Amino acid sequence: MTEFHKKLKEDLNEFLRSEKGKYPEEEILKIDLHCHDFNSDIPDELLGRILNVPETWLKTEDLISGLEKNKCDVITITNHNNARSCYDLKKKGFDVLTGAEFSCIIPDYNVGIHVLAYGFTSEQEAILNKLRKNIYQFQEYTCRENIPTVWAHPLYHYSSDGLPPFEFFRKMVLLFERFEVINGQRDTWQNMMVKAWLERLNRRAIDNYAKEFGIEPSRYCRNPYNKVYTGGSDSHIGLFAGLTGSYLYVPGLKERIKKEKASALALEAIRMGRIIPFGSANNSEKLTIALLDYVFQIAINY
Repeated sequence: MTEFHKKLKEDLNEFLRSEKGKYPEEEILKIDLHCHDFNSDIPDELLGRILNVPETWLKTEDLISGLEKNKCDVITITNHNNARSCYDLKKKGFDVLTGAEFSCIIPDYNVGIHVLAYGFTSEQEAILNKLRKNIYQFQEYTCRENIPTVWAHPLYHYSSDGLPPFEFFRKMVLLFERFEVINGQRDTWQNMMVKAWLERLNRRAIDNYAKEFGIEPSRYCRNPYNKVYTGGSDSHIGLFAGLTGSYLYVPGLKERIKKEKASALALEAIRMGRIIPFGSANNSEKLTIALLDYVFQIAINY
């Protein structure tokens, strides 16, 4: 490991320690806000699109087993553009926070990004899938319906035109309250760059961006000046599920959990922005395991 990577790891660990100290441990719920199972069956990744194979064949019960092994208090599954696994689990009596990772388009930049969303109904999911081809309509709807969203791995996007101009990132700041700062499948440097970028934001900067693009700060965000950090494993194999994620602060948790569902308390915390990330970023071992697993699954199932 180079000195640069050592310093990155030290900075990441210090950041996570400081974040965890914000809330009392007895009043937090642990959740992996970004994980997948076999219902992520239409891939966004290039290899999957070329071969026309799903992103994973992981069974729902195996994903849940991994999440429970790593002591997650709340279950959500964020498959691409659908919440079928969440609905199926609810029918079986599980307490699940409905979630999905939507592939959205920013039409004026011809860029695709991934947006995590939580707590929606099946009827709302159908609307979200219609609107996701225009991020502005998508975010306007989620704001109005109080469906919390997270910009997943903000430095990772899809575009046939190369890198978007830097103004693209300034404009996106006006669309999101929550940003995935710790993604378990991205390199440490990517996660730390997102953190450094968001730390520089303040009310004055946001107001300047709003003036630059002619967008009212409250148009797409209920709390436009409160930028929140989240974490998720982005795991497509059960092994890493729950190792990276988010702690959700619920005041009075011990008493409230006796009467209210954990998923409802989690949704409330996400809406209010009471979130802190935990876990680790990617490393060469994790990447190797993930790639080998995917190759072997293609060989077995394709």
